[in-house]
Amino acid sequence: MIVRNSLIIFVALLISGILNFGAISIFSRLLSPAEYGAMALALASSALSIAFLYQWVMHSFIRFLPQKSADENKLYLANFAAILAIVSISFIGLALVAYGLNAGLGHIFSSLPIWIWILVPAAAISETLFTVISHYTRLVRENIRLYAIATILRSFIYIGIGYALVKAGYGFYGVLTGVVLSFLLPGLFLVLGDSDWRRMSKEHVKKIVVREIIAFGFPIIAVTSIQTAIASTDNFLLTLFMGPAATGQFAVALDLVTKSLIFLMIIIHRTTYPLVVKKLEHEGIESAQHQYKHNVVLLMSLSIPACAGLALLSKNIVGILLGPEFQTVAGQIIPFLTLVSFLNCAFQFYLTPAFHLAKKTHLMIAPVVLAFMVNLGVSSLCIPSFGINGAIIGSFCAYLTCFGLSLFFVKRVFPLPFPLKDFLKISCATVVMTAAIWNFRGDETVLTLLLSIALGGFVYFTMFGAMNVGGYRTFALNTFKKKYGR
Repeated sequence: MIVRNSLIIFVALLISGILNFGAISIFSRLLSPAEYGAMALALASSALSIAFLYQWVMHSFIRFLPQKSADENKLYLANFAAILAIVSISFIGLALVAYGLNAGLGHIFSSLPIWIWILVPAAAISETLFTVISHYTRLVRENIRLYAIATILRSFIYIGIGYALVKAGYGFYGVLTGVVLSFLLPGLFLVLGDSDWRRMSKEHVKKIVVREIIAFGFPIIAVTSIQTAIASTDNFLLTLFMGPAATGQFAVALDLVTKSLIFLMIIIHRTTYPLVVKKLEHEGIESAQHQYKHNVVLLMSLSIPACAGLALLSKNIVGILLGPEFQTVAGQIIPFLTLVSFLNCAFQFYLTPAFHLAKKTHLMIAPVVLAFMVNLGVSSLCIPSFGINGAIIGSFCAYLTCFGLSLFFVKRVFPLPFPLKDFLKISCATVVMTAAIWNFRGDETVLTLLLSIALGGFVYFTMFGAMNVGGYRTFALNTFKKKYGR
C-alpha cells in the first residue's frame, strides 16, 4: 500500500512538474524579457510573503499531522485553520493599508498598479491554502487519488487560464491571475469533498495546541523568510542595477533550472519525508534514521545526474524550449545556476529535515541570516561589474555558507546519516553517463535532445543497477521472486 501510494504521488507530482516546466516555454514566447522580469518580481514578492507569514504554519502542519487518532487530527486541523484565518485576514488588511498609503501619498510606487496590490497577496494566500488542504487530504485522509487529481488539475488551470488571459491582452497580469486560480479552484474542490473541513468549530481551538504549534513554527519564520530572500534578492538587485529586462533573462533561466532540478527534488521530498515522520513517531529514532538514509540515496540518485545532464545540454534545452530573446543568456548561465541550485537542494532536502525532526528549528536561524548577508554583500559588489554573473556568484557564496554552518549545527541535534559508498557509486555512474552524451552538447534539435536523454538515462541506470546503489537491485530481485515464485 505504501509503495503504491508513493508511486501515485510521485507520478502526480511528476506530471505537474512537467506541465509547469512546459509553461516556461509557453510564457517565454508570449512575454518580453521586461514583462517576464516584472512577473518574476511579483512572484518573488508572493514567495517572500509566504515565507514570512505562512511557511512556518505549513512546516508545522506537516510535522504535527497525522496524529495517532482521528480526534487529535481534527483538533489540530481546527487550530491550524484558526491560525491561517487570522494571518490571512491580517495580511489582506495590511495590503489594503499599504495601497491606501501609496495612493494617499500620490502613488509613490507608480509602477505598481492596483492589480499588483491585489494579485500578490491573493497568490500567497491561495497557494498556502492549497498546500495545507492538499496535504491534509494526503496525510490524514489518505485519499491519495484525490490529492493526485487536484495536483495535476492545478497545473492545467495555471497554463490554460494564464495562456488565455495573456492572449486576451492582459500580459503578465494574466499569468498571475492564472497562478491564483490554479491554487484556489483545486483547493475548493478538495474542501467540498471532505467533511472534516465542514465540521470544524471554534470549540476545537485550544490555547495549549496553538502554543505548541507556535513554539515549533515561529523560529521557521526567520529561516524561511531569509532563505526565500536569498533566492529573491538577486531579482531585486538586478532590477535596481540593470533594469527589469536583465531580471527577466535571469529569472527565466532560474525558472528552467528550478522547475526541473529543484522541483524533481521536491517531488521526492514530499513523497518520502512523511515516511520519516511516521517512523520517528511510531518506531523510534533508529527506524527514522534508516528511512532518512534511503531518502538521501534516492535524492542523490536523481539530483546528481540531473545536474550533470542539465549543465551539459543547457544550450540544447534553451534552443528548443525558450523564446529567441532568452536563449543566448540562458544557455550561458544555466550550467552555473545548476551548481548553485545543487547547493540549495543539499541544504533544503538533506539538512533542513533533520532540524525539523529534532524540533530544533531555531538553530537554522544563524546560518541563513549570515548567508543572506553574504548574498546581499557579494551580489551588490559583483552585479555592477559582472552583470547577471555577479548575481550567480552572490547566490553561490550564500548557499555555500548556509550549507557549511547548517552542517556544523545539525550534527549536534540529530544523528544525520550520509551514505558515502552510494554517493561514490552515483558519482561514478554520472561520469560514465556524461561521457556517453558528451558529443551531443550544443545541438539544438528536438531529436538530438531526446536521443541524448534516452542514451544518458540508459547508461546511467545500467551503471546504477550494476553497482546495486542503495541495494535497490537486490530489493527489486527479491520482490520479483516473491511475486512470481522464482
